[in-house]
Parts: sequence; C-alpha cells; structure tokens
Amino acid sequence: MTQVADGRIASITYHRLVDTLSTICVLRLVNGFVVIGQSHCLNPAQYSQEEGKSLAYAQAYEKVCELEAYLDKEAKYQSELAVAPACDIKKNLTRSKK
Repeated sequence: MTQVADGRIASITYHRLVDTLSTICVLRLVNGFVVIGQSHCLNPAQYSQEEGKSLAYAQAYEKVCELEAYLDKEAKYQSELAVAPACDIKKNLTRSKK
C-alpha cells in the first residue's frame, strides 16, 4: 500500500506555528485532496525542527495509507456488486440500510 500512497502525493509543505513548538505537514495529493499531519513538543529544550517535520509527515502519511486502504476495499466491494446476480444485489442493498 505504501508504494501506491507514494504515487498519490503531489507536494509536501511544512509549517511551524508562530511562537509554538508545533509543526504541520500538508500533503497535497494528485487529485487536489489535502491531508494534514501534526506534531507538538512540550519541552523547548528538546525541540528539533527536523524531528517535528518527520513526526508530522508520518502522521499525514498514515492517513493517506488509510484512505488508500478504503479505496481499495471499496473498489473490491463495487466489483463484487457488479458481478452479483440481481437477487444478491437486493440483499446487499437491504443489508447496507440496517
């Protein structure tokens, strides 16, 4: 799944919130959708901008992987519906309304 997610990322930008130890990572996907990750440090003595970026990126990337997993599962589900006999489709529709 990670190779697929890598191919979906069009750009990566980082922002450090003014007067904070918080870093935001913005992943813009090829379709324009934006996924955000964030990191925070409580102790100024331990703050590392590179570590903040790494943690924020990891959180955003995990979200992209979750979205990709959903899309994969949905595509499989839709293809099963497309080949199911009409009586099975009615069962699936009834089941999904519950």
